[in-house]
Amino acid sequence: MTKKKTEAKAKLLAEKREKQEKKARKKLLKGTKEEDIGNIIKRYRYTREQADNGRLVDVDGGRPPPRASATFTPTQGDTTILFGGEFYDGVQVEVFNDVYFYNVNKQEWRLLQTNVKPPPRCAHQAAIFNNYLYIFGGEYATLNQFHHFNDMHRLCLKTLKWEPVDASGQIPTPRSGHRMVVWNGHWVLFGGFHDTTREITYYNDLYMFSFKAATWKRICQQRFVGAIPVPRAACVMVTHRNSNKILVFGGFTKTKDSDRNVCGTYHQDSWIINMDRANQEDVLVWEKINTKGFGVTNYKNFGVVVGGVSDSDTGGTSLKSIFYNNCYTLNVEQKRWYPLTMGKDDTADEPQEGAEALADKMDKVSIAEALPPRMNPLVFVSGNTLYVYGGIVEQGSVEVTLSDMWSFDIAKRDGWKRIDSGFNFKDIYKGELGMEEDSESESGESGDEGDDDSCEDDMNEMDTDKKIKKPHSKRIFPDLSRPLTCSTMSPARETEAVEFCQMSEISVGRILRKIQEDDIKNKRTHIVATMGPAIKDAETVAALIDNGVNVCRFNFSHGDHASQGKMLAMVREGIAKRPHANVGLMLDTKGPEIRTGFLKEHKPITLVHGQSLKITTDYTLEGDNECIACSYPKLTQSVKVGSRILIADGSLVCDVTEIHDDHVVVKVLNNATVGEKKNMNLPGVKVELPILSDKDINDIVNFGIPNNFDFIALSFAQSAEDIMECKRVLGEAGKHIKIIPKIENVEGIVNFDEILEVSDGVMIARGDLGMEIPLEKVCLAQKYMINKCNKAAKPVITATQMLESMITNPRPTRAEASDVVNAVLDGSDCVMLSGESANGKYPVECVNTMARVCFEAEDSIAHRKVFSEIIESSEKDVRTEESLARSVASLAMDLNAAAIISFSPDGYLTRYISKCKPACPVFSHSTEEHVVKYMSACRGVTGRRVPSFVNKEENIKNALEAAKEVHAAKKGDHVVVIYQDEKSIEETKDLIRVMRV
Repeated sequence: MTKKKTEAKAKLLAEKREKQEKKARKKLLKGTKEEDIGNIIKRYRYTREQADNGRLVDVDGGRPPPRASATFTPTQGDTTILFGGEFYDGVQVEVFNDVYFYNVNKQEWRLLQTNVKPPPRCAHQAAIFNNYLYIFGGEYATLNQFHHFNDMHRLCLKTLKWEPVDASGQIPTPRSGHRMVVWNGHWVLFGGFHDTTREITYYNDLYMFSFKAATWKRICQQRFVGAIPVPRAACVMVTHRNSNKILVFGGFTKTKDSDRNVCGTYHQDSWIINMDRANQEDVLVWEKINTKGFGVTNYKNFGVVVGGVSDSDTGGTSLKSIFYNNCYTLNVEQKRWYPLTMGKDDTADEPQEGAEALADKMDKVSIAEALPPRMNPLVFVSGNTLYVYGGIVEQGSVEVTLSDMWSFDIAKRDGWKRIDSGFNFKDIYKGELGMEEDSESESGESGDEGDDDSCEDDMNEMDTDKKIKKPHSKRIFPDLSRPLTCSTMSPARETEAVEFCQMSEISVGRILRKIQEDDIKNKRTHIVATMGPAIKDAETVAALIDNGVNVCRFNFSHGDHASQGKMLAMVREGIAKRPHANVGLMLDTKGPEIRTGFLKEHKPITLVHGQSLKITTDYTLEGDNECIACSYPKLTQSVKVGSRILIADGSLVCDVTEIHDDHVVVKVLNNATVGEKKNMNLPGVKVELPILSDKDINDIVNFGIPNNFDFIALSFAQSAEDIMECKRVLGEAGKHIKIIPKIENVEGIVNFDEILEVSDGVMIARGDLGMEIPLEKVCLAQKYMINKCNKAAKPVITATQMLESMITNPRPTRAEASDVVNAVLDGSDCVMLSGESANGKYPVECVNTMARVCFEAEDSIAHRKVFSEIIESSEKDVRTEESLARSVASLAMDLNAAAIISFSPDGYLTRYISKCKPACPVFSHSTEEHVVKYMSACRGVTGRRVPSFVNKEENIKNALEAAKEVHAAKKGDHVVVIYQDEKSIEETKDLIRVMRV
């Protein structure tokens, strides 16, 4: 009873809101009285004698206004012709009759100027035959009126002159949403619909038009139930080039149920008809076929479909819309759909069993790599390239008309390329963008564009809860523009995208998408890789850089200056091979750590659970499985019976049982094999050792400073004074070197705020930290410190044991990959590899794996949400640089900019931009080398040096060219430029620009 009352209440509320909407619309129309649609169309009537030759002119704004339900018809050359379409700007519907020519090679639009044109229309059909562009049918719709056409016009592509086609014969009734294909000198028509506002009629009739004779003929078909496709619109219709067969797939109709509710139905059936005897009086027979299965094949002689939408009733008066970006080809001869996938060109047929197995998988996972989801796009193929223009998506209750353009090389299959970002929808939409999500339409006019049997793909999706009726809609149907564009292509289970904190929606398609090798170059999280014996030569260093290394770390717990010098020379040689890369050098001090001593014959020892082991403070002793040495002289004074000692990052766990003057006796709690010179941790003990040992000072003064290192990683920092001591050691000669304290113990966490304030960044060294605090607390400490660093706009490096199993294995464990993902999502600027790159068998593969994991994690970040949270959690009073950085980041997100170019003498401005975590790369420029190198540790930033800030325009021009060279931006992309010269930022003029590449 309660449920029925709730439903009745919801229905009354929906009816009330619909009445309010109608009143508002009447009020709008009263103020701007709508002209009779018949008078509008009369003005466009013309005769052949009235038409003059046209001419092509440049397009204001560089592109046509956005539109949907237009036609995009390729010619034999490199030109494609756009005609008609409609656009709803939130207040009124504009229907077009203009013609644009698009040159795919020049990526240039040209507008046709003529004295006469056909009446404006959308949802029509177009084709090119013998140097003429033909159009037939379509509709003209306003907010409150509707008109269907059955006229035909043609444009001479030589004279650019329009003329009406005086067709005779059995002319089809006026309609839109029909499909037409060229076959054997004829234009064949099937289906469509006609809307009188009171009722909608769908068709399944079949006509053909003779181009030569200019006559229509209705083709006889078998009429009994089950032998012919049911009436429909918006189907896919393709011909087979080498035969007389035409295939029809899918489509859409809407009907009213017993309660006069409008219900939409997607059709999933496929039919084929042989047109061989169409010119005779024979009755043609349709054959119902199956078009299931997937594989990868050549695109030639195939139809291509892109994108689409599925709607399902979510209860009440709401619909859930799922938009797609997947692409398919249809082989008429094989009667099979094939997903158009990336990075593969399997033109050979697979064995049937394997193909069917692949079909089952690809039914769920085939997606386009970069094309944003949409319905109703305009698509065409020119040469080897598939082009996609515009389309529609919905944001809440607002229907967004796109005007971007993308291309996909079908031969290379190397991913989507954005040619044009299109208009910013907010700039051209006059209605309210924040419409109430809970407003609904009355049940008598509501529509359901998909029932329980409608197919809904698991591919890349965009889910939106939408209202059933738009302010300008008089009908409910998908995609009525082109015969090779439809909604869903194959039956599949619905899989909703799931949204997590700080993450964008995640779908099955995204999860199973194949990462391209170029993707790793677009990662934003930087990688610190430790140099060591596994790095054999300069070519290996170059390979590490190619796969994503940004900072090379030298661990001075091992080796001497001679061996480190050889490694440094090799690293610099490798860096020189990659001049576009900005790679920093980090010296990691040994620090006040406790280590075990050397072992006899330098061989590892094996210890067993329950045995006793002596640990002596005599560091000259070479140890064995009975006694090992320890570097900490105060060991016996610092521990007590029952204290725990952890060795080799906790791989050996011991408890103290006896304490003597020069040694302690411990009980081994686990089986382990350990080598020499391993770290030793004393949980709960404050180690009384200077932050910089004599060795550390020697390493910094006599190696780090003379060799121009960029960073000092200060081991076991416990207070701000430790950082100040390091600065004193660096002195004037090393003041440019950035200090990155390593937080490895309790004192470092307790004093974190004061450490961060005087530091240039932080490294979270989780190996020793996990020995000093409870293991279950390490993750919380990591998040705590990363958050603090993010707020301070200082780089943070998450380190230790990230992909440790790759020291000996070619792939990491699932837990390790998840660890990297969490570090990225937490906000790390850098993630670090230690033994994986220094001593492992697979250093390059390890870096590649980490880069791929970073890219995938970053790709799931909801950048706008993260940006909003950063703003909300920051102090109200911020530096000028941070305020400007926020503006730049927000602007880049709004424009979907390809890059941000920053000119910041001291790097502060760029660091605050990095703090905002923009989705696009940031290119930072400074005259100071140390500032440029500092950027190698900042998320998403590439540092570059400029000789001077005086030549502003030249610097900006060179920066744009450099961005193009590394494929960060291409022609037509937006780039946001912020230029702070060497004056104070308050004095700088012309600070921010938005530029087109």
